[in-house]
Amino acid sequence: MPVALVAGEACRIHLWSRDHFLPYLLGNGHMSWELSRQMVTRMQTASEMVEVLAFQPVAGRLANLLLDRYGDAVEDYVARDLTLDEMAARIGSTRETVCRVLYRLAEEGSIHIKRTEFMITDRDKLENHARIIKGNEK
Repeated sequence: MPVALVAGEACRIHLWSRDHFLPYLLGNGHMSWELSRQMVTRMQTASEMVEVLAFQPVAGRLANLLLDRYGDAVEDYVARDLTLDEMAARIGSTRETVCRVLYRLAEEGSIHIKRTEFMITDRDKLENHARIIKGNEK
């Protein structure tokens, strides 16, 4: 799931049927408008995700993930708090491919990998991977 909802304190959840909720929607134009805006925002987000998965190579998606998650820790080891399976799920790949790409990034000098830690050693190289879309730069 791309998002999750977590209750921070004890709460109640109400499940309303369509017949019960529809009069509120019809009687409150602002509520309908806001729900429509939320749906459009979600559709745009989903469209952007599909575009990235369709047109950006795995190395670029992985580089984006590393930069987004650990980009502030350049030239400093950080604990890898995501498993290979979690990384793969986030970028739409497999754990084996993520492992191969991580080691390829390490061989070229973009990152340095230890068992449970890694370091971004060349942010520019990693950012270059993040910009590449199907062999062409953005």
